[in-house]
Amino acid sequence: MKKDPFSSPASNPSLLRRLSQFVQPGQPSAFQSRSRGPSETPLTPLATLPRDDVLVKSIWLDCDPGHDDAMALLMALHHPNLELLGVSTVAGNAGGRDTFLNAVRLMALYRADPSIPVIRGSDCPLVKEVKVDVGIHGQGGLGGVQGLPSLSSPLCQPWLHPAHPKTSSPTTGPEPSLFLYTLSTILTERLNAGKPPIHLAVTGPMTNAALFIRCYPHLIRGIEQIVLMGGAAGVRGNRGPLAEFNILNDPEAASIVFNTDIKVVMAGLNVTHQAIFTAELHDRLLSGRVRSPASRRQSRAMLSLTSPIQSPAASPVATTPDLSVSSQSGPSNLKRILSSTLTFFAKTYASEFGFTRGPPVHDMLAIAYIIDRTLFYRRVPSPGDIPNLAMFDPDPHSNKETKTASVSARSQAGVEKSPVLQDGNSLELEPSSVGGSSGEISGVSDAAPSATDGAAALQGIPPKRYRVDVECSDGLACGATVVDFWGDRVEHDGWGRGGKNVEVLENLDCPRMWDIFFQAVARAEAHIANSAPVREAPAASHDGVDGHSGPSSPARSPNKAFGNLRLDTEPTSTTAAQT
Repeated sequence: MKKDPFSSPASNPSLLRRLSQFVQPGQPSAFQSRSRGPSETPLTPLATLPRDDVLVKSIWLDCDPGHDDAMALLMALHHPNLELLGVSTVAGNAGGRDTFLNAVRLMALYRADPSIPVIRGSDCPLVKEVKVDVGIHGQGGLGGVQGLPSLSSPLCQPWLHPAHPKTSSPTTGPEPSLFLYTLSTILTERLNAGKPPIHLAVTGPMTNAALFIRCYPHLIRGIEQIVLMGGAAGVRGNRGPLAEFNILNDPEAASIVFNTDIKVVMAGLNVTHQAIFTAELHDRLLSGRVRSPASRRQSRAMLSLTSPIQSPAASPVATTPDLSVSSQSGPSNLKRILSSTLTFFAKTYASEFGFTRGPPVHDMLAIAYIIDRTLFYRRVPSPGDIPNLAMFDPDPHSNKETKTASVSARSQAGVEKSPVLQDGNSLELEPSSVGGSSGEISGVSDAAPSATDGAAALQGIPPKRYRVDVECSDGLACGATVVDFWGDRVEHDGWGRGGKNVEVLENLDCPRMWDIFFQAVARAEAHIANSAPVREAPAASHDGVDGHSGPSSPARSPNKAFGNLRLDTEPTSTTAAQT
C-alpha cells in the first residue's frame, strides 16, 4: 500500500526522525517560542538600528536561494524587528536539492539559531514541468560565491545530520509533508496561545504556499499576510513575454495564493527593478561609508568602464573560512562574501540582460515590506517636485476619462519622460510604466491626503489594491499576472477570488531600503563577532558554489563586474532579468 505523504508523524517513523533535528539538548522545540535565555549571547545593540514598531513580527520565509534570496535571508535573520520562525525551500533558481543546501550554508554563514528549522519543500510545480535557469544564478544557484561554509562544517550539521552525523545522507529528498506539518504545528500553537498571526514571505515559486493553503485552509487565519516576490504589473516579463520567472514556474500555485481569503502583497518586476545594487552601493558595502551627493556625482563622472573592484577570487575568505575573523585592513569576511555574491549577480545581469548599472535585488523587497510598509508609500507631491503640478493626475487608475485627459494635458504641455536612476541613492520622476502611459509619476501619491490625516501626510499614500488573475493556460501569455487597473472585473472589495485580491507595490523609497539592508549587515557582523570562532579547511566546490559558476556563467573577469556598469544608462535589453 502506498504511503500517504501527508500522514501524521505518529504513523511515519522517518518523519519523526526528521522532526527530531529541531529539538537540540538544552534548546526549546522549534514549535515553541524561542525567547533568548541567559546563557545565550545577545546581539550587540547598535544605536543605528531604529525600531519602527515595538512589536517584533514573526515570519516564515519560503525561498529558492538564489543570490537575491541570500540578501532576503540576511535581513530576515538580522533585522531587530523580525523573528524568523523557519525556512522552507522550493525548486526555482536551481533544483530542489541545490536550493535546500544553499539555504543551509547561508544559515551557517549568518550564524542562525540551530533551532530554526530549514526544510526542503517541493521539488516540482503542481502541474507544469520544472524550470531552472543557470544563466542568472549559475550552476547550483549560488554561482561565483566565495567562502560559504562547506557542507562538512560543524555550522551546517544541525540542519544536515540531526540523528547520525557520521553516516546519514546530507539530504533525504523533498519533504513537503514535513513543511506542512511544521508550519501547521506552529500556527496551531500560536492560535491556541492567542499570539499574533505570522507573516509569510515567498521569494520563489509558490508551490509550498499553495500546498499549505489547500491542505490547511482552517489555519490561514493564523497568517496575517502573504508577501511575495513575483509577477509583473503592467510591464514585460523576464522568462516569458508577459511572465515573471517565479509565476511562470508554477502559475497554478500562484493562482491559488492570489485567490486565498487573506491579504496578499505582490512585489513584481515593476517595483523590484528600482532596487538596483550599483557600484556606489557596492563601495558602501565594502567601506561602510555613505558618500555625499557631491561625491556621488563625481563618481558617476569619473567611473571608467574598466574600473576594477575587489576580486572575489582573491578574497581572503577562500583561505580564512572563520567568519568571525576580519581582515586587518579592509572589509569583514562577511562583507567580502556578500561582495562576491552581488558581483556575480551583477555580471550575469549585465551579460544576459544588459543591466549596466547593477543587478536588481528582487527578493529583499518582500522582507523590506514586512519590516516597514511605508517604504512603498507614494509621497505627496509639492509645488517644487515637478513642473506643471496642476496637470498632475491624482489618480491615474481611477477611471478612463481622467486618465485620457491627464495624458492629453501632459502631452500638450510638453512634459517629457526622464529616466529614473534607480540606484538607491537618487530619485527622479517619470511617467510610470504601470498601466501604460498613464501620466502617473513614480514616487507621487495617488491622491493628496486630507488635512486631518496627519500620518498619511507624513508618510504618503499606501499601495493600492487591484484584482489580479494569473494566466495558467499554455501559450505565450502563460504565467502573466493580469492586473485590473480599471476595476472593470472586480466583483467585491474583499480579499480572495473575484475581489481586490492583491496589494500591488508600485513605488519604493530606495535610500531608506538600502539603509535597512546595511543596518542588517552591521547587525550580522556584530552577531558573528560575538559567536564562538569555527575554523575549517577551505570549502571545496559544491554544485557551482565557491567560485565555480557552471557552464552557463559569463566569461568576464569577476573584478570587472561592477566596473563595466554604466551609471548613466538603463538596461538595453528588451527582456528583463530573472528573479
